[in-house]
Amino acid sequence: MLYGTRPSEPGVYAAEVFNADGVQRVLELAAGHGRDTLYFAG
Repeated sequence: MLYGTRPSEPGVYAAEVFNADGVQRVLELAAGHGRDTLYFAG
């Protein structure tokens, strides 16, 4: 899905990698509609 309210598959994958590596802060550039940004913040 290109647009929508659910996070993108790459965004979900990135969040899993970030969590596994203990990343606590993410700078989201080019947020577009913000659906991945909201997912990262949640």
